[in-house]
Amino acid sequence: MAYGLVFAVAGVGGGVAALVTRRLGAPRRIVTVTWATWGVGCLAVLGLSVAPDVVTVAALLALALAMLTVGNLLWNTMMQKLVPAQILGRASSVDWLLSLCLTPLGVLVGGALATSVGVREAFLLGGAVATAASFVAVSRASANRTAPACSAAKRIVLPGRRSPHSRELGEPRRDHCETPIRRTAKRSNRAQATA
Repeated sequence: MAYGLVFAVAGVGGGVAALVTRRLGAPRRIVTVTWATWGVGCLAVLGLSVAPDVVTVAALLALALAMLTVGNLLWNTMMQKLVPAQILGRASSVDWLLSLCLTPLGVLVGGALATSVGVREAFLLGGAVATAASFVAVSRASANRTAPACSAAKRIVLPGRRSPHSRELGEPRRDHCETPIRRTAKRSNRAQATA
């Protein structure tokens, strides 16, 4: 009975998070926020290692599933905004392959770890590793603040193609969003032309 209620509460957390995310929309720093929400979800998993009762477990699982839902929604939004339509299917399939191919190994290692050192210790170790990885990704994304965020109208398109939104918005032709690497290349090309 308690087992089913815990997962029911977690499902409610995920549903509420999806509705709130839909209302708020995508943030400006979508990569940073995506990894931060996943990191908070991993912290909730870490909290399961010290949860004293079923109510706390249900609340932590609801938080973990809510943050996972928000992160996944933002990630999919980012993929659709930034990946050219011509290769979105291929990029999405690679994304899912890399995301899911290690799941069976994770289940195997998690089960073996829980059997050898204990369930709480397995949650502690797994949550700590996942939290650390998420916040390393957050710090790397935050450090790259010089690259401007691409808007929905400025899709990355293949070289020689025109953004489908550029004509209706009166934007100049662009191959992709401006990045520090692109700006550096433009500067070096200008320097070579003047030399």
